[in-house]
Amino acid sequence: LAASAAPSSAAALRAAGVTAATKDPPGGRIVRDARGEPTGVFVDAAMALVDRVVPAPSDAEREAGIERAQALALAAGLTEVHEMGLDEASLAAYKRLNAAGRLHVRVYAYRSGGTPEDRTRGLEAAPDPRSPDATFHIGGLKLYADGALGSRGAALLAPYTDAPKERGLVLTPGATLEDTARRALAAGHQLAVHAIGDGANRSVLDAFEKAGCTSRGDHRFRIEHAQILAPADLPRFARLGVLASMQPTHATSDMAWVPARLGPGRVAGAYAWRSLLQQGARVVAGSDFPVEEVEPI
Repeated sequence: LAASAAPSSAAALRAAGVTAATKDPPGGRIVRDARGEPTGVFVDAAMALVDRVVPAPSDAEREAGIERAQALALAAGLTEVHEMGLDEASLAAYKRLNAAGRLHVRVYAYRSGGTPEDRTRGLEAAPDPRSPDATFHIGGLKLYADGALGSRGAALLAPYTDAPKERGLVLTPGATLEDTARRALAAGHQLAVHAIGDGANRSVLDAFEKAGCTSRGDHRFRIEHAQILAPADLPRFARLGVLASMQPTHATSDMAWVPARLGPGRVAGAYAWRSLLQQGARVVAGSDFPVEEVEPI
């Protein structure tokens, strides 16, 4: 993190109208220097302050980006990917590529559920019929319960060990998660929710349980990452039929700061693949690219 905004960041801050007086938005944090001036680093929901003034890519740029990513996936031996949180323009780009025969990796897509409008649009759309041969399939909706551990955006049940005044950021309140889960179950949509901290994971599990998830259903709701879990929540994955969609590479990506963030006690609930499997949960592993490397091995 820079101590002060670099020239390029300063230009972006001016374009976004962000100053020392700009307040942190709900679910976000503007990183500031000792004088209270923004450094140019924005955490989670605060990124929207800058994103809103970034020009949107053209249709051709979106298609070219997808094809470049497709080439990397094929080179790594991937024949199908799960594409999370697509906006309407990106969905349209995928559909055009598919119709033109230019999609050579099967794509299982989830719509973005980041805003009330996104959630309404996604839940009101008819679910795609399930087909194992579909090159492009829209499977459900993607939401975010919290942020990341490294930036202290992951929502924890207790304060961070290395920042006793912070417990992370809540990006989607529990009531919204429950309402979305209930509507998704009724409409036959799958739901994937990003949750990293033990507080966020509990909030998502609570929402799924209140909405009516059980192990007897085939709803295929999933928690993306399930990175830090309280021991009491481990059995709930199997009981509610919730998939633990985890990324093994996060253990090595985050290992430098996990002990400092969590302390020795909570580390026992981090990356708990074996514990989840022993409790009867279904664990699926992904690479989390493009945040991480594309190669799954």
